[in-house]
Amino acid sequence: MRTPREEEAIANRLIAMGRLSAEDLRSSLADTRRLRRPLLAVLLERGLTTERDVAEASRTHDTANIHDSSGVEPDRSVRPEERETYVAPRASDRLARDESQRSLGEIGHYTITGELGRGGMGVVYKAYDRVLKRNVAVKMILDPTRAGRSLVERFRAEASAVARLHDPRIVSVFEVGEHDEKPYIVMELVDGRSLEQLLQEEELSERRIAEVLRDTALALQHAHDNGIIHRDVKPENVLVDRAGGAHLMDFGLAQDLAATTRLTVAGQILGTPAYMAPEQASGTGEVIGPRADVYALGAVLYRALAGRPPFEGSAIQELIYRVLTEEPKAPRTIRPDIHPDLETIALRCLTKEQGRRYESAAAVAEELRRFLDGEPLVARPVGSFERLWRRARRNRRTVVVGALLAAAATAGVLWLRTRHEQELARERADNARKTELLRKAQATASIEEGERFLAAHSQDAAIACATSAIELDPSRGDAWSLRASAYFEKGDSARALADSEKAIEVAPNHARGWLGRASVRANRREAAGAIADATKAIELDPKNPRGWHARAAAKFNSGDIDGGLEDASHEILLDPKEAEAWELRAECWFNKGDYERAIADASESIRLSPKYAHAYYTRAASRATAGDLEQALEDANQAVRLAPALPEAWLVRMITKARMGDDRGAIADATKTIELAPTRAQAWLIRAASHENLGEKAEAIRDFERYLELEPVGRNADSVRKTLENMKKD
Repeated sequence: MRTPREEEAIANRLIAMGRLSAEDLRSSLADTRRLRRPLLAVLLERGLTTERDVAEASRTHDTANIHDSSGVEPDRSVRPEERETYVAPRASDRLARDESQRSLGEIGHYTITGELGRGGMGVVYKAYDRVLKRNVAVKMILDPTRAGRSLVERFRAEASAVARLHDPRIVSVFEVGEHDEKPYIVMELVDGRSLEQLLQEEELSERRIAEVLRDTALALQHAHDNGIIHRDVKPENVLVDRAGGAHLMDFGLAQDLAATTRLTVAGQILGTPAYMAPEQASGTGEVIGPRADVYALGAVLYRALAGRPPFEGSAIQELIYRVLTEEPKAPRTIRPDIHPDLETIALRCLTKEQGRRYESAAAVAEELRRFLDGEPLVARPVGSFERLWRRARRNRRTVVVGALLAAAATAGVLWLRTRHEQELARERADNARKTELLRKAQATASIEEGERFLAAHSQDAAIACATSAIELDPSRGDAWSLRASAYFEKGDSARALADSEKAIEVAPNHARGWLGRASVRANRREAAGAIADATKAIELDPKNPRGWHARAAAKFNSGDIDGGLEDASHEILLDPKEAEAWELRAECWFNKGDYERAIADASESIRLSPKYAHAYYTRAASRATAGDLEQALEDANQAVRLAPALPEAWLVRMITKARMGDDRGAIADATKTIELAPTRAQAWLIRAASHENLGEKAEAIRDFERYLELEPVGRNADSVRKTLENMKKD
């Protein structure tokens, strides 16, 4: 049996090999802890890897002197076609649906006929379009709540990006929609295999490799011409059809250079590390340009030629460090029979300085055309002088000290010593820079894992990851904000406030720290402070709906109903699919006495999120106040079923039952409300009145007295005192 640490090391090895994404590993780690299942078993069960890839990673893992006693061998029963991709699993399925196929369910007018791949958060189905009579691929997020807002936004961004692209070398998007609150994308189904599958299963000629990469480069150029950067070009995302044509897919991490809202922030690393450019791997938050995709093209070409990616590592941090600081080995040192021109193209794409790469994907396609047509390349080979220069930048001591020793006979020992000390100082500075880069990469990995834990409501694990990131890099505002959010979810407002303030201190221009403090202050009923912090967050990021939501809630709680209504409406304009925004506006309408609008907004919130208990509670209260008691009771029952620990759910059902004359039912619900919220005065009042209606005098007196203890002044206090006086006289 492998230990958990050995399994995680093998999973990291899969990332280094380009066979697993860091995002899928993080989500699987969370599920491993939740399900108490071995990590590799979870990865295999969810289709994120194969027995064959695990075996290969295990063998490489063994050579690194990490003992593996399991002796896993490849499962030959697993067909290559069953890996995660959008390709058809069998050739006979490629043009039309076999009417005898068993239906696995329906999404709109699409009949699900099979599963093509599954990840930690989503699935890709093979489906039959009953209207247009064709097979398609349907990509769906299975649990949007667990996936989190950012992943859902990227999913929608993928659809938006690809919908603008019309090129036969890019997998087309036919439709975007939602089914049972789960967003999906309907895509072209390509009959073929991924380039990674082909490379594993066949010995591809250099000519065929060049043709596939040329088509991929042309597809990328079309995307770049339309303002879209792919950011995750890798062999798994290049499909090769049966005619040999390449099709680029999976724009889930695409960046729209014209977009007004950024989906990434400083410190996030998105993509597959083995194929990402240094500027992307650094996670600095800068806009990634087309030359990042040019770099990835070179990395894919390198993998196809040399049989491995340009950089490998036993862990993601080590891999990112190498991407940032090392030069790739020349492919011909790995396989001497590689054509020199293809090596030149690959290495030119892979230069760390963006200005030294090909200027565009079209330029790469043109160089590959020259190779295919037997013409000389425009780019010159990376010669010995340039390799020496690059090596010198990495290790100045080795190169410069050697030159100094050769000159020592004429320059003198003192001069040599001085220069040697200077070079040692430069080397120390260079090593310090590399160490700093590695620390930042490790901090980023910890933050991303913590965000995944937080989305899964594993607060302790999120706190541990954030603490690790803070220890590595205390200047990371996103690490302090992550820990603040986790503490807030746990109910530790003191620590949440301290971490939010630290986030503001180290990153005052990042909205999340201000939002975190606004949430804590709102929870403490510090309305003025909460409104001020939310306003600052809006100034920093006016397109972020969460800032408007925080300020709307703070204004509502302070009694500024009109202000809350205005901000909630603005949030809805920014994100009309956010159920919480509609529910908050419904509460505003309810408090203004506009029950019709309150019911309409609460109904929209329920449509968007049928399991959102607060929306049922708000609609129940609106319907009960408007006199529709039967419908109100149905909503209150649903609120209780969905959130039995929510006092408001029992409270609204208590009020509804009392108005319907069900005093015994009102007493039961009031008792439950008091159990959950002992200081909720209204529950004591309703229970007292119900006991009085039933002639239960002692119980009524007890509850009336408790009500007056909680609310000695108010609109009901005087009438309750008179009632008590009369009851005690009788």
